[in-house]
Amino acid sequence: MTYTYRFASLLSDADLAELDLQDVKFDRRIIIPGTFSGKVAVTNPTIAQEVRKVIPGKTIVHVYRGSDIWGSYIIWSARVRGEGVKTTVEYTGASLESWFYRRIIDVDELTYNDTDQIDIARDLVGNAQIGWIPYQQAADLQIGFQPGVSGVLRDRTYKKTEAASVGQRLEELANVDDGFEYMIRTYIGDDGYRVRELVWGYPSLNFGTGSFNYFYPGNISSYELMYDATDAGTAFWARGDTIESDYTEDAVPLMTEFPVLAGNFFDLAWPHLDKVFDYSSVTQISTLEKYAEYWAATRAGVVIIPQVEVMPDNFAFSPNLLGSYATFTITDDFFPLDENGSPTFTGSYRIVGVEVTPDERGKKEKYRFVIEDTFDPTDLEF
Repeated sequence: MTYTYRFASLLSDADLAELDLQDVKFDRRIIIPGTFSGKVAVTNPTIAQEVRKVIPGKTIVHVYRGSDIWGSYIIWSARVRGEGVKTTVEYTGASLESWFYRRIIDVDELTYNDTDQIDIARDLVGNAQIGWIPYQQAADLQIGFQPGVSGVLRDRTYKKTEAASVGQRLEELANVDDGFEYMIRTYIGDDGYRVRELVWGYPSLNFGTGSFNYFYPGNISSYELMYDATDAGTAFWARGDTIESDYTEDAVPLMTEFPVLAGNFFDLAWPHLDKVFDYSSVTQISTLEKYAEYWAATRAGVVIIPQVEVMPDNFAFSPNLLGSYATFTITDDFFPLDENGSPTFTGSYRIVGVEVTPDERGKKEKYRFVIEDTFDPTDLEF
């Protein structure tokens, strides 16, 4: 499949150049910004002229697979290397979500009471795209927001003096008990122009399209399961903002009085491992308790990070379908067939991230899927 790389103005999205990149890798994630890297060989003045149009911080690259856009990445750095008679320019970037981490909440105070969490997110995105007079348009990246609400109401207060980024607050708002998921996708609209849209799902993104099946051995070329306890926890706390109004007293942040305990792990002889999560904008203990409950439910014990590298087959998976489910079946010495001849590792798992290596000069196109950690860590056996 042919990949093309079209560079455009981050603000206007007007095309600037199309470059023949090499050693390209890019990934997409739910909530977390994806990354991009690639390089171009500068072999003549004409190519050099095109390369100079790509200015880090104000340029975006749209990755096309055929006629579909598989990702849009802000170019944050460019490195020019000269060695002998060979000159190359290496680009690195991150998906549009990364821009929200470069915009602080610059309103004196944003207060929400009994407000749907999606409306709060929508307001944060809207405020981020309003610049300061007389340069209001400098913040307008034309990122739309999918309509609708989740039905989950929140209380939040955000202050300019916290100097927190919009990306940080969006991520915190989503990563709470009964939260939501989001990502920005770019696609060709009905009028033929590119559209940037933040899409969300409650409680999770799930486009539910297609039937994806992967097998090892088969169209799975390799897999990896990372069991990581370096940042493990079995007792979870959350800490918020300071609540004292008397500046003569020492400022003490609000904190949950008791940890949320992962009792099922203690029952299996796991040790007490404290984890504290900070939320500087939170001033209500009930909100902090929900954060602690979320982390206890999703990150107790050892974290399992499954990655599966697959070869493209006859269906069109797209990074814009992150959140969709696929069936993965692994049969080898570590995951042998059971006594009935059935696979011991098989099931439907949600794809929450994808890393793509495009085909080029004899290299085959590859996908590396990050699949959702739905394993029960209490059942681990080695």
